[in-house]
Amino acid sequence: MRAASSCILSSVGRAVVVLGAVVVVGCSALTSLDGYTGGGGTAADAGPVDAAGTVVSDAGRDAPGPATGFCSTFAKPPRLCVDFSGGVLVAPGSASSFDDTFQKLGGQPPVLDPALFATAAPSARFVIPGGGASQLSRSFPDDSPSVLEFGMSMRVASGAEANDLMEIRLGKPNDWKAALFARRLPDGMLQLWEVYALTDGGSAAPRWTLSTMMPADTWTRMVWRVDANGKIAVTVDGSLALEAQLEEPAIPSAGITFVAGYTDTTKDSTVWVDDVYADF
Repeated sequence: MRAASSCILSSVGRAVVVLGAVVVVGCSALTSLDGYTGGGGTAADAGPVDAAGTVVSDAGRDAPGPATGFCSTFAKPPRLCVDFSGGVLVAPGSASSFDDTFQKLGGQPPVLDPALFATAAPSARFVIPGGGASQLSRSFPDDSPSVLEFGMSMRVASGAEANDLMEIRLGKPNDWKAALFARRLPDGMLQLWEVYALTDGGSAAPRWTLSTMMPADTWTRMVWRVDANGKIAVTVDGSLALEAQLEEPAIPSAGITFVAGYTDTTKDSTVWVDDVYADF
């Protein structure tokens, strides 16, 4: 993706496209790219985390009081941070919750799970049959960020096959122009897919394979960062797993939606999601 004259992050169908402009201010307000290594279990296992999701000592940490959950560790709250500590899955307009949920083909609505979590209880659990979907989403219909970060911790039950997990959709909530999503293959291999519409009515779907696996039955943290020139960097458990240049469709469009859960799967599956944040 090349630099353009306007600051817009656009996308279509199932993929993300970034039309970047030179960013003069605001980048320092974003959290760091690195995520923390997600082992899951209890809050004591992970320890307190900073805004980047990196495990740190409490000493010198610029946050009020002891951390009780992932989102409490940010010195400056991001645009969206959900650790489910308030016991709420959907609360429209809240910066600490999703604003919509969607299921298809037998997918069950997500539920809070106090037994399995990345940093502190609870997490959100999604259970769906093959071919179905169950997801939580948060839309910002009037925003067109040129730089953004998006991360979450995920845990997939053993036996899962191909699953589409975290996703960014660009455009209005009911009129996406592109999307970017992560796919986990049956062997644990991870891919990043970018999908957008072409002027001839078709679609493009470039994809990249990450250098890091996502094993079943353990917490894995993935963080994406897209810069103003359309370059994406992906970390998995704090290690750089991909750097790639996104494509540049000529479809600038306001609106961005962040999605957690299963957007598609090929077999009955269960996934847990925790410690979701997006900043731009």
